[in-house]
Parts: sequence; structure tokens; C-alpha cells
Amino acid sequence: MHSPDPHPPSPSAYDPKVLPWVLVALAGAALLAAAGGGYAIYYRQKKIRHYRLRQRQELERLRSEPPATLNGSAHEAQA
Repeated sequence: MHSPDPHPPSPSAYDPKVLPWVLVALAGAALLAAAGGGYAIYYRQKKIRHYRLRQRQELERLRSEPPATLNGSAHEAQA
């Protein structure tokens, strides 16, 4: 007489009943990784654009200001 195994085999990732769930989990992880990478690239480009815009605005502001005199004060416009 054969006694039943006290430890039934655990389901393997290759088991036909488990495989679809493993594939879904892997696809979800890949999707999250791709989305995270895409957002990181977007965020970096956004920061670079913001930095360049600030540089342009600063240059335009400096060009539009009247030049400073030797003592550092700006020349006042005469009306």
C-alpha cells in the first residue's frame, strides 16, 4: 500500500495553469519599466528646455537693460 505524499508538488512556472499568470506579471513589469524610462527621458528633456529658456530670458534681460557706468550704477534715462 502506497501512502499519499505529505508535500504535494508546488506549481511550476511552466505549468499550463500558471504560465499565463507568469506572462501577465512579466508583461506588466516590462510595461512599468518602459513607462518609467519614457518618463525619465521626458522629464530630463523638460528640465533642459526650462534651463535653456531661463538662459535666453536672462540674456534678453541683460541686453535690454541700459549699460552700467563705471561706478556700477545704471545710467538714468532723461525725459
